[in-house]
Amino acid sequence: MIHLHASKKLFEKLPLNEDGMLYLTPNTQSLYQQTALDNNPLSGWHGHLVDFDGYDCFFFCSR
Repeated sequence: MIHLHASKKLFEKLPLNEDGMLYLTPNTQSLYQQTALDNNPLSGWHGHLVDFDGYDCFFFCSR
């Protein structure tokens, strides 16, 4: 499982269920069927939502 640290602004925009997981859609269903890795190399990113010229843009940086 990938752990993403989100700012409050980004967190409010994410489509999360009551458990804090992404809603299960046809696009995300395959993610839930994969086995979880304890140390995923894609984990540890920090995300922020930035308004750029009227568009919501996601800004991510690694630790």
